Amino acid sequence: MRMRVWLAGMALLVYAGYLPAKDLPNVIILSVDSLRPDHIAASGYPHPITPNIDRVADSGVTFQEAHSSIPLTNPSLSILFTSHYLSQTGVNRNGITLLPGNRTLAEVLQGKGYHTAAVMGCWALYHSRSGLDRGFEFYQDSGAGWNLELDAKVLTGRAQALLTSDLKEPFFLFLHYAEPHQPHRSYSAPGNQAVNRVDDDRPAVEKNYDSEVAYVDHWIGVLLTDLESRGFLDNAIVIVMSDHGESLGENGYVGHGRKLYENILRIALIVSGPKIPAGKKIRSPAQTLDLMPTILSYLGVEPDSKMEGRDLIPNIIKDQPLEPVQMFFETYGTAVLDLPGIKKAARESPPSAIGLRVGDLKIVHYLKGNGWEVYDLARDPEEKDNLFNPENPEHRKLAELLLENFRVKSAAGKRLKLEFRP
Repeated sequence: MRMRVWLAGMALLVYAGYLPAKDLPNVIILSVDSLRPDHIAASGYPHPITPNIDRVADSGVTFQEAHSSIPLTNPSLSILFTSHYLSQTGVNRNGITLLPGNRTLAEVLQGKGYHTAAVMGCWALYHSRSGLDRGFEFYQDSGAGWNLELDAKVLTGRAQALLTSDLKEPFFLFLHYAEPHQPHRSYSAPGNQAVNRVDDDRPAVEKNYDSEVAYVDHWIGVLLTDLESRGFLDNAIVIVMSDHGESLGENGYVGHGRKLYENILRIALIVSGPKIPAGKKIRSPAQTLDLMPTILSYLGVEPDSKMEGRDLIPNIIKDQPLEPVQMFFETYGTAVLDLPGIKKAARESPPSAIGLRVGDLKIVHYLKGNGWEVYDLARDPEEKDNLFNPENPEHRKLAELLLENFRVKSAAGKRLKLEFRP
C-alpha cells in the first residue's frame, strides 16, 4: 500500500516541525461516536467488521488503554480541542458552549498556516451549542434540530466535497461520525458483509451495534481511499478515535452518559503518520486530554504549558515509559435545551457521578444517594464486584483523592463542597 511504503521512507526525513508551512503534514482526525475499542478487529475483536480502521491501525500505533474524562460528546471533544478539564472548558453537558479563554487546536493550527475544516454529524456539535467552530474556516454541522444526525454516507460526501473544492494543504480536517450512537439499529455495510453473516445468540443490541460499526467503517474507507487518491495521505498524520464508549447491557445498562464503567469511558485511539511505528500497541494509559499536546509536539509546535494533558510522542516514537497519572472522570444528567436561563443553571449544576482511577484501582461516587463503588480492574475488569468498605483505610484514601481531584478538575468543583460521608 502506497501509504505504508511512504511512511517507512519518511522516517529518514527532517521532523515536521522544522519544515516550512507548505511541507507540514496534514492532520486528519476521524472521530466515531460511541465506538468501543474492543469492537475493532485490529484490537482483537473476533468479527472482522472494521477492515478500514484496521488499515490505519496496521500502519500506526494503537492505544489499548485510552480513556475519555467524560462520556458525553460535546464535553469530551471540548477536552480534546483544548487539553483542559471541565473546570476550564465549562462544558459539562451537551448543549453547553465552550467558555471564552480556551484556545482550541484549530485556532493554534490555523495560526501555524493550516487550513481548517470540520464536518460534524451530531446535533450536540452544532456551532451555537458547542463553540467548537473556533478556528475553523469551514465548519459544517448537522443542523439546528435536536434529533438531527448526519448519516455516515452524507457526512463522508460533505468531506469529499471539501476535498474537491475548498481545502488546501496543509490542512486540519476533523470529522465526527454519529454512528454507532444509540438507538442501535441494523445497518447494511456495503463492501463488508461479515457483519451480516454473524449467526450467534448475542442480544440484538450487540448485533445492531456491530452493524453500525461496520457501516461507519465502510464510509471511513471510502474517505481514506479518496484522500489517498488525491495524494493527501502522502504526508499526513491520521487519528481514528472515539469520544467515549458504550455499554451494551453490561452491568444492566445500555448506553453511555449516566455511568462511569470502563466500557463507557474507554475510547478507541489509533495514530498513524510519518515516523509513527507501524502495528505498535501501547498499554500505557492515555486520555483524550493528551491529544492536543501530542499533535502539537508531533508537528514541532511547543504545547502551551497550561495544557493539562501529556505529550505522548516520546512514548509513541521512542518507547519512553509514561509516568502513572491519576485519571479523573465525571458525568452529568440530561442535555440542555436552547431556552433562556437554562444553560447557566445547567453549567452550575452538580455532576451525577465522579470517579478516579489510580493504577488498577478505581473509585466511583454517585452523588444521588451517596453511593460509593471501588473496583480492582486487574482482578475484576468487568466491574462486577464492588469492594467498597468505608472502614478500609485504602478506600478512604481513594475517596479523599477523588474529592481532591473533583475540587480541581470538575466543572462544579469550585462551587460544590463535597465531603466524604460513608
